[in-house]
Amino acid sequence: MQNTLGGKIRELRQMRGMTQEDLGEKLLMKKSTISAYENDGIDIKCSVIKEIARALHIFPGYFFMEENDDPVISEAVVVLSSIEDEELRRAALDHIRVTSSVRVNFPA
Repeated sequence: MQNTLGGKIRELRQMRGMTQEDLGEKLLMKKSTISAYENDGIDIKCSVIKEIARALHIFPGYFFMEENDDPVISEAVVVLSSIEDEELRRAALDHIRVTSSVRVNFPA
């Protein structure tokens, strides 16, 4: 996972198979603006972060997760966010909830 806001935007955009032009079109922005965001060349307003998050199918808080946060949780957020079908996304979340309540005691 990238450790800057711009790096996280780039990483997610690429994971989604989008070019800077594609993301720019979704956000009604120029490619150069997307490039500047990804290179941490300009500050990004909170309202723009929300728009970028929506375009990349991620919750805005993802961009503020620290590098030392649990990488499995970060990946789970990305994976859940990438499920476009709401019913499937809820089913996946339910599966995580059930799994989290299971306690397995393995013999020593």
